[in-house]
Amino acid sequence: MIRWQGTLHPGDCVIFPEISEGMYLLAGKLDVVIESQPSKKWFRFMTGQFDAGPLAAGTRTAARVLNVKFRGATEPDPIGEFSKFRDQYGIAGQPPAYSVHSEQGKATGGRYLLELAAEGNGWTGTIGQADLPQRLPIKVTGLNDKWTAAKVDLGKKEWYPLGIWQGAAYTEVDTKAGDQRLYIGNVVTADNPEVWVTLLPDNADGKTYVEVHNPTEGDLQVTVSVPVATWLAAKQAVKVAVPRESSVRAEVK
Repeated sequence: MIRWQGTLHPGDCVIFPEISEGMYLLAGKLDVVIESQPSKKWFRFMTGQFDAGPLAAGTRTAARVLNVKFRGATEPDPIGEFSKFRDQYGIAGQPPAYSVHSEQGKATGGRYLLELAAEGNGWTGTIGQADLPQRLPIKVTGLNDKWTAAKVDLGKKEWYPLGIWQGAAYTEVDTKAGDQRLYIGNVVTADNPEVWVTLLPDNADGKTYVEVHNPTEGDLQVTVSVPVATWLAAKQAVKVAVPRESSVRAEVK
């Protein structure tokens, strides 16, 4: 039996060329043991932290792993596929095949997942054209869970609603389509982070509204802003008086 043990760091990978499968470590540290019996064509793959010793109750450890399966070899050497994929997505820490130019906010990471930090509840910038084998996944942090968020194509003025979880939204872009200037973040904001603000398009009267909910026990005067223009509404700010524990709608044009 063949046995190998080692430690993976971000950018490292384990590849099984015969079955066109492998994994990349994107974040954290991971100890790996591989046992194989070539004559019987089997292997055992184990991961964890083998020399960490006893861990105190409540200790949390984490590693981010990307598993990849290729349908079939397009390279004479299957390892070439994994190397190309690694390089295109910047998994080893080198610049990826695409470019990122930030106008608002900044890029904070790019190992497969493009990580963006919002400024003023949004990121604005251009993601450059690249012939990636699949869509580019994106994570944007620094958002308010209580306000509607979206990915906005600033060239086409199209928007794609996004969910937010713990201040972060996830989306993706097709980099093969060409350079894309985008806004990703909250498409409505307020000067009070405690209120809920929802963008309500396509109403029966043909108008677009924002709904502001005041969960507090006092009346509020709230300034609601639309930070980016779309076909739904222009960039603007409106003042809304919202009684305690109530919701009020205001039109935006």
